[in-house]
Amino acid sequence: MKYSSNNNWKPKVQNATVLDKHRFCISIGVLEYDDPFSAIIVYDGNFEQPWSRIDVKREITAITPLRDFDAQTDHAYAVLSNEGDVYFVGAQTVSEKIDGAGIYSPDAKGLGAMNGIANIGNKLMAVGSGGQVYH
Repeated sequence: MKYSSNNNWKPKVQNATVLDKHRFCISIGVLEYDDPFSAIIVYDGNFEQPWSRIDVKREITAITPLRDFDAQTDHAYAVLSNEGDVYFVGAQTVSEKIDGAGIYSPDAKGLGAMNGIANIGNKLMAVGSGGQVYH
């Protein structure tokens, strides 16, 4: 991995959200467009070991909490990348790709980067810099 303790990696908090007084999620990274990397850090104070980390080779642009979003899963957050990847973060993190979203993705339709996600009425809405809206 490019970013090790021996390198001068100086990440910044890019996004954050709070689920409740015991749980939050942040993404840290460095904006390097030719070699993106972000770490998704989750804190859940309900566990003895409250910290977890997911590394992704993407720029993370938004995080939203998933309160009561899907009672069938334990996913607590939806995390969006600029290329339209959505990471559902919980005990098991899974990801989906928004078809046609992003800039450099093979299926990108040229509308621009994705930069926002929200849980509205138990539907995920993702928006991009070209005015695109996905649900």
